[in-house]
Amino acid sequence: MITGLVRLGILKGDVDELMANNAHRPYFMHGLSHWLGLDVHDVGHYDVDRSRLLEPGMVLTVEPGLYIAVDAECAATVSRHWRAY
Repeated sequence: MITGLVRLGILKGDVDELMANNAHRPYFMHGLSHWLGLDVHDVGHYDVDRSRLLEPGMVLTVEPGLYIAVDAECAATVSRHWRAY
């Protein structure tokens, strides 16, 4: 994701340094997935250390996303194709 943000000109700098500094966090502020139950966020209980292993029948989402706020410094440079507003 960071490499793509650099290619788009949204982030500037060395990719490894940007990764080390979590430079993507303003645009990707959550995890990559979550448990899915009878309701969208019906996750049941899992430990904070996230050590629970997947078992047969468990379901989870995979939902990568890049979110650029309207008031973000780079918003004006983002192609209209990628805008949700």
